[in-house]
Amino acid sequence: YVVDLNAIRAYKLVYTNCKSDRTASANSSRLLANANVAAYVCELKEQIAQEAKITAADVLKDLIEVKNRCMQATPVKVWDSDSHSYVDSDAEFTFDSKGANTALKLIGEHLGMFQKKVELSGGLETKQSKVDDVIEQLKVADEE
Repeated sequence: YVVDLNAIRAYKLVYTNCKSDRTASANSSRLLANANVAAYVCELKEQIAQEAKITAADVLKDLIEVKNRCMQATPVKVWDSDSHSYVDSDAEFTFDSKGANTALKLIGEHLGMFQKKVELSGGLETKQSKVDDVIEQLKVADEE
């Protein structure tokens, strides 16, 4: 799982008899929700990061650099067939909005700025109210 963060693929690799993606998805989600499994996955991710000598601060610093570069006006390069290289064109500049937006999105996600809010509607019936209803029905049945 820690190789590519694909829980379904990892589950099917371990449980070779599982052929259904739906089953693998449900079971892998259940496994990842287990506190012991989640702790082990975090431990493995930390080991990988240490071996790669990369920290969250390094990634964030690089993302900020990418964002800054993408938001700068950079000269448009054109191919010069005489020199067989790219050269600056006639003072035209471009803005790489896709690169800047991607870097900003990753930075925002890292900082927890884009938490998805889910609005739930409808009533929730508690187990206690169900028990009370059953008890009431039994009392009525005994009285008859």
